Amino acid sequence: MKLKISDMMDNATPTTVEINETKNISTDRIKERTMEMLHSEGQQTRPTKRFSRVGIVAAIIAASLCVSASAIAVSHQFHNEILISDFSEIPKESNNASDSAVGISGPNDSAPHSLENIIKESQITAEEWDNGERIGGGTSFAYATWDAASLVSNNPALRTRLVTRADGAEKMEYMTENDPSILLSELTGKIKFDLTWMSKNYISVPCANIAYVIRESDGTFVGEYFDALYSASDDKGYMSFDISYDVTCHTGQSYIVDGAYEKAYYYTTANGYKFLITANKDSVWAECYTDYANINLYGAYLTTDDVEEIVEQLDLSISEYTEAK
Repeated sequence: MKLKISDMMDNATPTTVEINETKNISTDRIKERTMEMLHSEGQQTRPTKRFSRVGIVAAIIAASLCVSASAIAVSHQFHNEILISDFSEIPKESNNASDSAVGISGPNDSAPHSLENIIKESQITAEEWDNGERIGGGTSFAYATWDAASLVSNNPALRTRLVTRADGAEKMEYMTENDPSILLSELTGKIKFDLTWMSKNYISVPCANIAYVIRESDGTFVGEYFDALYSASDDKGYMSFDISYDVTCHTGQSYIVDGAYEKAYYYTTANGYKFLITANKDSVWAECYTDYANINLYGAYLTTDDVEEIVEQLDLSISEYTEAK
């Protein structure tokens, strides 16, 4: 299944449908539990920091939402959600334990949050930053909990703090009050993208961005993350970015059943990156997953044409992981 980084932020409270069997799970069992979720009275889907996927998770088989890299033989470059006509198209259970984690996702029928509300939710104040607040979150559940933060720089142009925990792992966090593209130079370059077009056509929301790099106590690279929010010129629409790279996990597989969204289709950019674009009511998502990379874009009160233009203009480039740096 897909693990959204925003699901691990301090204010996120995931709601999941669990299948308690820990071995091979049949498609009938997945369908049964999913339908129970969908039809249960008053059931709420999980909130996220950016609402980058207000999804319904149908199955959590393992304690961790990441599948060990050593347990999977890589067969495809892209691991986007698969569009299927009905549940019968989900592959039957196999003897490979790594194949048992299966998710079914779909949209929430709620209207998107207003631009005003999402800005309030997303912004980190200088006081919160300096005081070491809101330090939770990571590129996987194994690196989602932290103990303390020490301020490195409170320069508004690029605020920096070091977040630590007892086992020695470190997370170097960055935030800027203005242009989120400043944060890109602080990342490792395993995911590269260009925000020039965004800065010309959308308005970056001050203090609603963050980037960080996580390393083990010996300096071994674990993962990195970028998050930013842009508003449209109409003061109603907005676009959020939720981008991560983690070498300790592989992206699991999930499915979308035909009709779950008003629109659902694959879109390949000019430079060859395959996105799944989905739309429902006033929300639109664009997602591109590889073994280690998760590219998540969420737009409110925007069109699929808007999102196609954005993913083209990003000029995305993802490096395959070869060694810790």
